[in-house]
Amino acid sequence: MKPILDIIVVTYDQNHELKCFIESILAQTEENWRMLVIHDGPSVQFGKIMEAYLGDHRIDYMLTDKRYNDWGHSLRKIGVERLGDSEYTLISNADNYYAPVFIKEMCHRKADLVYCDLVHSHWGYQARESRLRRRAVDCGNVIIRTELLKRVGWNHFDYAADWHVIEECLETEATVQKVNACLFVHN
Repeated sequence: MKPILDIIVVTYDQNHELKCFIESILAQTEENWRMLVIHDGPSVQFGKIMEAYLGDHRIDYMLTDKRYNDWGHSLRKIGVERLGDSEYTLISNADNYYAPVFIKEMCHRKADLVYCDLVHSHWGYQARESRLRRRAVDCGNVIIRTELLKRVGWNHFDYAADWHVIEECLETEATVQKVNACLFVHN
């Protein structure tokens, strides 16, 4: 059975945070997902952390040969280029985490792009209503139909690259639905 959601996770030396992220996904009420964790450059500690999850066929990981140091955007591009046959894709950072119903609430919609409200560290950890505009959304609280994301690609590497990708998806006249619940914490 193809997964309903592919999750691309980017990280750099976020050891405890990464464990929290993965555990928040393992705690999901919807179990039909697949995750690729990508570390920005070589790391012995990262490999040791990921060994604990080798028994779960849904979780895979890789390290890049060099450190890109571009907020994870080169890693996101690598992840998008490796996408398979899932219905939706989520792109996130390893220091974020999710409510246990995130996948269930987000993926059982009929839109090309689905988003929810969030708690964001840049806003002092206040719950905020998310909007589809720059500085009001994060790639971590948006899922995009995988075929659409593969078509658009990840072609931006500046600080606001996630907004540019979301905007390019919207420009395709993608259908949009919002889940009126705070299901994501951005750190």
